[in-house]
Amino acid sequence: MNLKYIVQISLIACVICIAACGGNKKETGNSATNSSQTTAETTQTTATATTETKAVYKKPTPTENKFNELRMAAFTTTPDQLKIVVPADKEIVYGVIVEQNNGDATTSLAAYQTGAAKYITSAGEGMDAEKSEAVKSAARQFVSAGQSYLVKAAKARSAAAPDNGMAKFYLLTNKGIYVGDESVKNLAAHTSAWEALFTDANKLTSQIKQAK
Repeated sequence: MNLKYIVQISLIACVICIAACGGNKKETGNSATNSSQTTAETTQTTATATTETKAVYKKPTPTENKFNELRMAAFTTTPDQLKIVVPADKEIVYGVIVEQNNGDATTSLAAYQTGAAKYITSAGEGMDAEKSEAVKSAARQFVSAGQSYLVKAAKARSAAAPDNGMAKFYLLTNKGIYVGDESVKNLAAHTSAWEALFTDANKLTSQIKQAK
């Protein structure tokens, strides 16, 4: 073969090789660019999600913290603390807590077999009437009425406050806490099995406010 043709063939091979290498380099560069863009988008999305999550969280106010503290104290009050004796072979309601969420605030009324009663709200209102014999008598009757509602309630898994437009009825017994719930709409329409206890709760609340 002529030396001239050999040189030409070699030059053509070199050109093809250089072109192929350039294409691979370009593809690699594009791949790296796409990867960088994807990483940046993912980082931005994560940052946005984190920002949105932080925006949803609302730190409780001192008033809300105080309400939650008093509320939990009502749920954890025991017969021993009240200095009452409850028969071990019977399930006795020694305390009743009725709560209502009207959207603007949550109200909580707690009454015990001893006649002790306290009314608090998430808006910061709180009162009792320990010196009022009328309130003590009404509170005892209220708790006594709660005994008949055990068959309507279920064992409570938590002490969660009611949702907006709802009322909850917690029955504290020597064998655990029971709960029933109802919409305020049904209570107002006189179509709820909890209506009588709800009415008694409102009456007791009014007496506490008047005795303050």
